[in-house]
Amino acid sequence: MRGDRPGLSAFPPRGCRGALFWRHGAVFGINDPRGADYMAYMLKYDSTHGRYGGMVEVREGALVVNGKKVRVTSERDPANLKWN
Repeated sequence: MRGDRPGLSAFPPRGCRGALFWRHGAVFGINDPRGADYMAYMLKYDSTHGRYGGMVEVREGALVVNGKKVRVTSERDPANLKWN
């Protein structure tokens, strides 16, 4: 992990916004086999918090939220994750 910024292993289907924006800043990476397109959709149309009013897009396989890039991987075996 990078300093005090966490990485997430699995993107929660509900409450995505809370996972991405916690009190210390955004996460630096997310590992989920469903991919960045799924994450962007779930963040935009979150069933818990409602529609997200900010900018959400997928660029070069990364999730970009309000201009902040979050690295996305799809590694099924957690032992193979490289968080650096």
